[in-house]
Amino acid sequence: MDSFPVVPLEAAVLNRLLRLTLDKDRPPAWRHLQDSGLLFSVAATYFLLHVEPRHDVERFTVYTLGRLLNHLNRRTEQHQLEYRGQIRGRIAWSATIKARYADSYDPSRYVCREVRHQYDTPENQLAKSLAEQIDRCLRAVPAALRQGVCYFAHSDRHRPVRTAVRLGNMQPALDRFRRNVVMRGVSIPAQITEEHLERARNSKLQEYRTVATIHDHYTKTILEISPARITAIGRQVLPLPGHLDPQALIWIELAADILRGREIKL
Repeated sequence: MDSFPVVPLEAAVLNRLLRLTLDKDRPPAWRHLQDSGLLFSVAATYFLLHVEPRHDVERFTVYTLGRLLNHLNRRTEQHQLEYRGQIRGRIAWSATIKARYADSYDPSRYVCREVRHQYDTPENQLAKSLAEQIDRCLRAVPAALRQGVCYFAHSDRHRPVRTAVRLGNMQPALDRFRRNVVMRGVSIPAQITEEHLERARNSKLQEYRTVATIHDHYTKTILEISPARITAIGRQVLPLPGHLDPQALIWIELAADILRGREIKL
């Protein structure tokens, strides 16, 4: 774990944060973020860095997705296929005899039963779709915050951590899941439906139930973004920039608004 300071300009960033928090005449940061088209970056950052146990995306990508690959649900289907001069699976003798005498007798013809496992199930589609959305969020975290620090409300359990470390933990685990040979055969639905969610929520596997929970977190934070949601997350984990250039100031202003708990109207 890094010792203080976590970043070279940490004291300067915290000093600016304190001054902005005490400045009651400053306009809210949310409107500027909205006008600048940065709200997705806000939502993506706070979605990824949340530390509430049920909504911990870092733990989900690093641990849950890896375990899920070892226990993927599948459909088992049986097919009858005809071969010449070779056998695959179990021979269906009744169908084989019919095939041999269908035209001229051909003893090299075999009809075999093959069992195939289909992984393109609703719960796997949900998991793959969510993984793609997490990857999209990772790419949306602004450089100013990526180079900064995460501060935690429960300092007895968490010391400040470089944001790049947390995001860096997620990316390779996410890539392994997305590049897995089985997952490459799973389709991404055009829209997540209640069937996808119910199949995951009702699964016997805890990993699928966790997929549904993280998807709910994604929906509430990204698709239904609100100042109240961001403030609630920011009260548990507060990402701050690692420097004080003009691009970083708006993120410090947002953090100051979160600490003050000021009401922001869209």
